[in-house]
Amino acid sequence: MKTKKSILCLILCLCAMFAVFPATAAAEVGTVAPDIGLTQEEKAYIQAHPEVHLLIIPGIEPLEYLDADGVPAGITVAMHEHFAWLTGLRFSYVTAKQADEVRSLIEKGDADIISCLSYPYTETLFPDFTCTEPFLHCNTVLFANDSLGELDDLNGRIFAATRGGTVPEGVDPENVKYYNTRNETILAVHNGEADYGYGNEFSVSFYVAQEGMHNLIVIPTRQEGRSYCMAYQSIDPLLASILNKAIQSLTEEDMRTILLRGVASVQPSLTVNEVVQAFGDEITVLLASVLALFALFITLWQRAKTRSLQREAENAHLLSEQFRIVAKQSGRNVFRCDVKTGAASQSGESPALLAIPQTCENVEDTLIRSGVIAPESMAAYKSFFRRIRSGESPVTADILMQQTDGTRRWFRHIATTLFDEAGKPETAIISYCDYTEQREQAMAYEKWRQELEDTPFEDTALYEWNLTRDACDGARGALVTAYDEAIAGKFDARTKAFVEKWVYKDDQVAFANLMDRKRLLGRYFSGENRDTLEYRYVMEDGSNRWRRITVQLVHYPDSQDIKAYVTHQDIDEEKREELSLLAQAQQDSLTGVLNRETFVTRVKALFTRAPAANHVVMLMDIDDFKHINDEFGHATGDMALIDFAAQLQRTLRADDIIGRVGGDEFMVCLPNMTSDGVIRRKAQLLCTALHKTLEGRVPINVSIGVAVYPRDGESFETLYRNADCALYYTKNHGKNNYNFYKDWMKENGKA
Repeated sequence: MKTKKSILCLILCLCAMFAVFPATAAAEVGTVAPDIGLTQEEKAYIQAHPEVHLLIIPGIEPLEYLDADGVPAGITVAMHEHFAWLTGLRFSYVTAKQADEVRSLIEKGDADIISCLSYPYTETLFPDFTCTEPFLHCNTVLFANDSLGELDDLNGRIFAATRGGTVPEGVDPENVKYYNTRNETILAVHNGEADYGYGNEFSVSFYVAQEGMHNLIVIPTRQEGRSYCMAYQSIDPLLASILNKAIQSLTEEDMRTILLRGVASVQPSLTVNEVVQAFGDEITVLLASVLALFALFITLWQRAKTRSLQREAENAHLLSEQFRIVAKQSGRNVFRCDVKTGAASQSGESPALLAIPQTCENVEDTLIRSGVIAPESMAAYKSFFRRIRSGESPVTADILMQQTDGTRRWFRHIATTLFDEAGKPETAIISYCDYTEQREQAMAYEKWRQELEDTPFEDTALYEWNLTRDACDGARGALVTAYDEAIAGKFDARTKAFVEKWVYKDDQVAFANLMDRKRLLGRYFSGENRDTLEYRYVMEDGSNRWRRITVQLVHYPDSQDIKAYVTHQDIDEEKREELSLLAQAQQDSLTGVLNRETFVTRVKALFTRAPAANHVVMLMDIDDFKHINDEFGHATGDMALIDFAAQLQRTLRADDIIGRVGGDEFMVCLPNMTSDGVIRRKAQLLCTALHKTLEGRVPINVSIGVAVYPRDGESFETLYRNADCALYYTKNHGKNNYNFYKDWMKENGKA
C-alpha cells in the first residue's frame, strides 16, 4: 500500500508540474535553429522534398496517440515539431488503426516512415526495416495487482501481454493472457484479470494517471530498457541522413522541454472520492505537497538563474549526460575533462592498444607527450581542445592515434560541454571510437565522386545501381541508348538483356560473370571494391567496337547501402592499336606467324591448361634451304619462307599454334590429338601441301620430326629435343618425310 500511495503521489505531482508549463515550446518563437551540420546536398533535398509522411500507431500513450479531437499528440509529436524547426521539413501524419496495417500503409506509399518503434519490436515484426538512431530511452517497470503481496516469486502468476509484442524470457506461455493495447493490460492487472505485466515508465505512469488505478503496485525492474526510433523500409539516403543528424543534435535540455510538451496533456481521471479512499487522513498532506510544488515551480520559473538551482541542475545534467552519451554511442570510450585544468578521468577501459591512462592531470598534454597522437594530427588535436575551451559544443574531430604496436588508426572524438552559472565552459564529456573504416569508406566515396566529375561523358555511359536495394538510380552519358533506358527489371535481369543484344558472343560469358549482383556484393564484403573488363560491343550494323566496363563499389555514406557505379567507355581506337602492337611484338616480322618466344609461351600455357590431353609438337624445316639461298638468292629464300608459313596457316586448324623458331625451322603444336593414326594423316597432309615448286623453278620439300605430349615428354624443352631427334633422323633417311620420336633416336638420329 505504501508503494501504491507513493506512485499516486508522484503522478499527481507530475501532473501539477505539467500544468505549470502547458505551453513550453521546443524552441522559442523567433529563435534561429542551430546548425546541425547539413550538407548543401541535404539542404537542396529539403527544398525539393519538404513534406514527410509519418505513420503513427495510436495506443502507446504518452509516446503518441490521438487526443479527444482526433489530433496526433504525445512525446514523439513534440519531437517531430522540434525536428521540423531544426531542418525545415514538414511532417504530416497517417494513422494506423492496428499494428497489422503498418506494413501495408508503408508499402502502398501512404506513409514514408514509422514515427515511433522500439528496437525489439522492430526486429521482431519488421526485420527488413532500417532504424534511425534512437531519440528516446526509458526504463522498464513492473506493474502488479496489489493483492499479490510479495513479488519475489511470480511463477504461476498470469502475465498480461500485448498482441504482437514479445514475452519476457522466463514467463511460461501457458500463463500469458493477450490484450490489444498496453492500456488494456494495465486495466486487466488493475481489475484482477491478470496478475502482473511489464511496460515502459512513460506509458505506465500515463495510464495510471489517466485511469486512476489505485489497485496497482509499480516498481522499477532490471528488465532491459527500451530505445525508441523511427523506422523505414525505403527512403532517400539523404532524408535518412537528415533525420539522424537532427537526432544527434538533441541536447539534454531539448529532451526535457520535449518531454514536458509531450506529456502536458495528461488529464488525470482520479475523482475526489478515489483520492480520499486511497489516502484517507493523508489527503491534507498530499494537497499541501501539490500546492507547495506548484509554488516552487512558479518561483523556479521566475528565478531560473538562481545560483543554488543552477548548481543542482548542472549536477543532474552531468550525470544524465554521461549516461546518455554512453548509452547512445555504444562501443565508445568516454572520459570527463575539467575544461580549466585539463584533468581527466576515463570511464571504462580504453582500447587495449592505446596507451591512455584512466586518469591524468592534463589529458591534452599527456597524450601528445606520450606519442599517442600522430604528428600529422597534432594541430587538429590541439584545435579540438581549443574549441572546447572557447565554449563551442558539440565539437567533433577525427584524430590519427598511434597504437602501442606502432600501427595507427583514426579515432573520432565528440565532445559535449557543460557550463557553469556564468555560462563559462566547465566540464567536457568526450567520447571516442575507432573510425578508421568509416573514414576510409567516406574518402573512397569522395574520391570516386571526383573521378565521376572528371569523366568525359561524351564517350561514356554511367549507370548508378543500389545493389543493396537492387534498384537503378539513374543513367547518363552519350553512350546510353534508348534501349538501355527501356530495359526493366532487377540488376541481373538487365545484365542478361544487355548481354544478349549488345555483347559480342566470345565476350558474353566473361561479361555475365563480371556483372553478377551477388558476386559483386561478395567482392565488396571481401575487401575488393573495383572490377573491370574489356569487351566488344555489337553495333546496330553488326560491327563491333571495343569498350571497357568498370564497376566501382562504394559504401553510400550514412546508410547501409552498397552502390555500384558502372561505366562503359569506348576504347576502340586505343584497343585496336594495342592489339596491333601486341601482334607485332608476338609475330615473326618476315612470315607473320608467332616468333619463338611467343610460341613457347603459348605451348606451355596449353600444357598447363589441359595436362591430361594428348598434344603433338612437330619440328620441321625446308630441305636444302641453304642451296636455295645460294642458287636463287636471299630474296627468293625469303619468298620461300613466306610462302611456306602461309601454306601452314591454310592447312592447319584455327586453334593450332604455328611459330618460326629458327632461320628455316618452323614448329607447330596440334592440341588434343586423339590417336597416332590421326597424327600420321596430319603429318602426311603437311608433307604433301608443303611440297611444291615456287615460281616454276624453286623446289620446296619439308622434313618433319614428331613428339607427343605427355608420352615423349612433359615439358616443352624435352619435347623440343625429342622432336629435333626425329627431324634429323628424317633428314638423314631420305628427307621429304616425317618420323615419330623413338628413344633409340637419341643415339642414331643425328649420326
